[in-house]
Amino acid sequence: METPPPENETPAGGLSDAERDAVDRMADRDRDVRAHEMAHVIAGRPWAGPPVYMYQMGPDGRRYVIGGFVPIDVTEVKGDPQATVYKMRVVSDAALAPPDPSAADRRVAAIAQAKLQEALAAISSQSRAIREGASPEEADAAAASGLNIRI
Repeated sequence: METPPPENETPAGGLSDAERDAVDRMADRDRDVRAHEMAHVIAGRPWAGPPVYMYQMGPDGRRYVIGGFVPIDVTEVKGDPQATVYKMRVVSDAALAPPDPSAADRRVAAIAQAKLQEALAAISSQSRAIREGASPEEADAAAASGLNIRI
């Protein structure tokens, strides 16, 4: 009966047990990161860009995804608080779409929620101005003055 090679030795024609374990872990991470980022892309359309991935070479010579991000537009819609409300809801939902949002994902959601609240306040100001007899231009100016959040 042949004894297996020690864990740090590669058997003829393949990977060692430790290397196979590393490849399995890297493949699992690759799959998890890709699913996480794709959840952002799907939920964030049309304001989410394509995923950007960071790679590491595995002991089998293949590249595995070890991290990534999805760029997303968190700017308000200038002069249109109602459109900003809609957009920030999408952005917030996209940031929190994966089952395990990261700290960066939660920060993006918080930024979107702050801009959402600011847009709602602008809509409220616009409505109040109209109820008080302001012209449409004055009401629009009231709404626009409420969209000044910066990140």
